[in-house]
Amino acid sequence: MNMKKSLKIIGVILGTLALLLVLSFSAFYYWFTIGAIDFEPQKFDSTIWKNTEPTMSWESVRLKMVDDLIENEIINGMNKSSVIALLGEPDDTPYFQSYDMVYYLGRERQAIAIDSEWLVFKIVGNKVDSYALVRD
Repeated sequence: MNMKKSLKIIGVILGTLALLLVLSFSAFYYWFTIGAIDFEPQKFDSTIWKNTEPTMSWESVRLKMVDDLIENEIINGMNKSSVIALLGEPDDTPYFQSYDMVYYLGRERQAIAIDSEWLVFKIVGNKVDSYALVRD
């Protein structure tokens, strides 16, 4: 085989490998940033929230309801007993000791999820002073 033909074959092989690499990266990127999360938010319902255990998944009811809860419930200024009536007893956890009430929501809403999401409250004078969605 002559040198030109050998170089042409090597070029075709390298081009094919480069194309496969680009396609593989594109599929990987899509799966882990766009396509992996099929998340459907749900309207907040206090009874369902309190009676459903949160799970380490995107199917967690609390995780699906928390955005509606934050958008539609007036939480700031609510007294502690009203929050407990609305959400149930806070979760007993060693996480987030700087907060007064902590609720586990479920797996973080990101494609490569290695953490969990939590709803946390600071209580001052028996009233909600602030709340936040946090990750561990």
